[in-house]
Amino acid sequence: MSLFCLLFLSLSTQAQTLEPLGSCRQLRSCDLLFCVNPEGNAITDVTHGADGMQIDHVGIYHKGKVIEAVPHRGVCLTPIDSFMKRNQYLIIIGRVVTPFSKRKTIRQAKRCIGLPYDSLYIPDLRAVYCSELVQQCYVDKHGQQVFEPIGMTFRDSTGEIPDYWTDFYRRFGMQVPEGLEGSNPAELSRRHCIKLLFRTF
Repeated sequence: MSLFCLLFLSLSTQAQTLEPLGSCRQLRSCDLLFCVNPEGNAITDVTHGADGMQIDHVGIYHKGKVIEAVPHRGVCLTPIDSFMKRNQYLIIIGRVVTPFSKRKTIRQAKRCIGLPYDSLYIPDLRAVYCSELVQQCYVDKHGQQVFEPIGMTFRDSTGEIPDYWTDFYRRFGMQVPEGLEGSNPAELSRRHCIKLLFRTF
């Protein structure tokens, strides 16, 4: 059996306790859509999602569309059907269960539409990456952030920083921003204030 099949079966087992998403009508505004990549990549090599799932992207659901930050498009509105089709493996839907303001959250997310994608993952509101959009926009009725930033790490399971990230930042004349405050979609999926509810298969 191929490594891909083993990874896919593993993900299926981990997600089987979640109710299958029967219809997009089950989604609510501000639900989070976590995308699982069973093949893995440089991001999943250094981050860890709920139940060990290899989560590499997250978007915000609102009225049949997903507000997301993606390379080459920046922060944009994507129809939910297109989002599902693009992320063909597995999507886990999470619902924020701690008190927050949906109105303020969506308003702040919409204000970010049109911003470029932050491929350097540096905290700077002139450009935004996917989990940074979530971390910055989810606020309570007082405007306080629901998700505190974390110290980012680019270390793999051995404790080493993979050559990919060292080489990547070197091209921009930078050191790897290890420990810089930020976020990642995998870590967000493990937050106690998010309840994982549905899966897409």
